[in-house]
Amino acid sequence: MDILGITDNVEDEFEYFTERTMQGSCQWLLRRKSFRDWAAGGSNASEVLWLSGSPGAGKSTWASFVITWLRQSRYGGICQYYFFQAGSQRKRTSSFLLRSIAFQIALAY
Repeated sequence: MDILGITDNVEDEFEYFTERTMQGSCQWLLRRKSFRDWAAGGSNASEVLWLSGSPGAGKSTWASFVITWLRQSRYGGICQYYFFQAGSQRKRTSSFLLRSIAFQIALAY
């Protein structure tokens, strides 16, 4: 944590959005062919799911749903993720994103 400059528990942001998601939300996603193709992870599939959209569109809610689903369904629960935070300039940099992902990978293996 010290070497990478990660000062907060990476699970805190995930839990924040998970706790605020209504039960049954995002189930439509599991029925979308594009998501199922990505989740199946064929040889040409990307391992990265990149979400983009307007502020307040529900990206973080959707992401927390996907993270929960991945943890329950594949890779033995291993899933790295990152939430860009509007209120924290330090956490809105690509440097912090990469350091956070590196930290999560180190913890997972």
